[in-house]
Amino acid sequence: MGIGDWGLGIGPNPQSPIPNPQIEIPLLIIYNLIKNIYKKLITIKTNIILMKNMDIVQKIPILTTKAGPLDKEWKQRLKEEYVAFIKLVELNQEDDNEWFQLEPNDDGIKWIGKCWHFHNYQKYEFKLQFEVITLMNNY
Repeated sequence: MGIGDWGLGIGPNPQSPIPNPQIEIPLLIIYNLIKNIYKKLITIKTNIILMKNMDIVQKIPILTTKAGPLDKEWKQRLKEEYVAFIKLVELNQEDDNEWFQLEPNDDGIKWIGKCWHFHNYQKYEFKLQFEVITLMNNY
């Protein structure tokens, strides 16, 4: 019995220039099987997340006022935005899925806050700032 031969017909053969085909083919099949299962699990997980997000979106009130910051109906639109935003925050809190904090200025045009993400037990936090385009209308 040589150094690489365990007598089982599955060990490496030091005299052979190629790996043992008896073990390589099953490993390739197992690898492809695991890869396909992983892809299916990712697809299932993605679909679950999308369905969960759709459930949340359906619980948020629909905005009915079409107005931009320069329109006279902007105050009504801003009230609708606040109601929808508050509902989203409440839903995230109920689901223990808080990932952002935002605060608008007095006229609701400039929003400042932060968002965060956990990965490998570390929290990554980012500053967030955006402005509603003042020329925006009929949105």
